[in-house]
Amino acid sequence: MIPKIIHTSLLLFLLSLLSACQPADSISLSLDPDGRVSGIISGQDLAVELAFTDAIRQRGLMFRDTMQETHGMLFLFERADRLSFWMRNTRIPLDIGFFDSDGILREILPLYPFDETPVQSRSNRIQFALEVNHGWFARHGVQPGAQLNLDRIASALIALGADPEQFALNR
Repeated sequence: MIPKIIHTSLLLFLLSLLSACQPADSISLSLDPDGRVSGIISGQDLAVELAFTDAIRQRGLMFRDTMQETHGMLFLFERADRLSFWMRNTRIPLDIGFFDSDGILREILPLYPFDETPVQSRSNRIQFALEVNHGWFARHGVQPGAQLNLDRIASALIALGADPEQFALNR
């Protein structure tokens, strides 16, 4: 018979070994208190809210007065298509980056406060759109060809209780 203290210590040791064997993303992934995820674009200090439901996508960044330089919103869609955005009730000048289903940045376009003129992607292969403060892409050297970390986004969706496969993120 194993004494209770040794049994408990052995159990704790085994649990710590199991957690050490987890994939790095699942250990290091953490959402900030507002549900933002960081590390979606390599080398960039950017924490984004994930707009993954119709209600969140429709509201977007409306009615906000400011947004920190290190914040943004990533819109996720179920399938690739030509996307169109406008700035109804949006006070912040923004840039939008359109990403294809592989997470590759294809286009960057400006968005102007309260402008309800649709801004449409040129490509019909767009599945993700990233809104950031106007000029963010240029200030941070992020250009077409940059890659989203789709595994990190999938992990964040799971943490938020969503199914990554809904967005073809079954990596």
